[in-house]
Amino acid sequence: MKALSNVIDIRGCSSDKIILLLNDYSEELQRKGCLWLINDLEPIECYSYFIENNYHYQIFAIAENEYRIFISIA
Repeated sequence: MKALSNVIDIRGCSSDKIILLLNDYSEELQRKGCLWLINDLEPIECYSYFIENNYHYQIFAIAENEYRIFISIA
């Protein structure tokens, strides 16, 4: 997992690990207003987390094995 500014590379992370990382970055998300996630799979398991935390999210399928997820605060 790599983090550059407001971009977090979560390729290879389990959905549980992604949730933990999002919790760790929640303060940064509040401060910056948005985060980008880069993943090799569509993070379907994380959608309920986004909704529960009132985050807006948008999924971009860049390639067959690359998804970019834009998360912003409501």
